Amino acid sequence: PLPPAGLNLTIPNVSGTLPPAREDPVPPPPSLPPVLGPGGIPPWWILHGVKPEGPEKDMGSSTAISFSKEQQKQFGVDEDGNIVDKATFKKAIFGRGSSLPPPLPAAGLDLTIPNSGT
Repeated sequence: PLPPAGLNLTIPNVSGTLPPAREDPVPPPPSLPPVLGPGGIPPWWILHGVKPEGPEKDMGSSTAISFSKEQQKQFGVDEDGNIVDKATFKKAIFGRGSSLPPPLPAAGLDLTIPNSGT
């Protein structure tokens, strides 16, 4: 249907420019050890029942966990629990005696059990 006679339906002409958009208006948080894994899942040490045994790290307004030198060597991780040696990590996780495969792998880590050829 047509609008009633005498009704002005013109759209005003708006001119000018918008201010430039800021790509990252909020600065990133300081570098902290991961609290959650990829997709919001817990980190690997919680999923696999590993208790970080290193000293607490002072992060200013908070503290963070750390892994002992022994754990770093055993699991192939750095002091923050980041995987640095995937082969060592896989061997340590599978060597924990669990009859079930790990529930969720760490980011970018394939934890499929290799075929023994039998």
